[in-house]
Amino acid sequence: MLTALLVIVSISLILLSTSVILVALGIRDSLSRAFLTLERSHERWVEMLDKSQDKLLAHSWEEYVSVRSMQEEEEGGFYGPDEQTQVLFPPLKLPDATSADEERLLAEDFDEEGTPRRAPA
Repeated sequence: MLTALLVIVSISLILLSTSVILVALGIRDSLSRAFLTLERSHERWVEMLDKSQDKLLAHSWEEYVSVRSMQEEEEGGFYGPDEQTQVLFPPLKLPDATSADEERLLAEDFDEEGTPRRAPA
């Protein structure tokens, strides 16, 4: 009788410890999924708040675009006046004008070297 009781108690302890381990693993997985969901929703909220803040701070569309272009690092993107040191465009070659009217229009827009004149501010 004592042997049967010992076997029953040992089987009960094994089943109890196995169920405790399985419950602990289930809780761990649930918490892991919950924290991943919380992290993803936090990242979405931060991104949404950044976009909303940019829109609120920009008084016009041009300011909004310039703010976004400064935040996003792209090769060959927008360069501000402080960053731009030299113009990398080759001089513009003037086409052969066939009439006096075309020559007058070209002279208004371009100087003798073929570079465009700046518009009056």
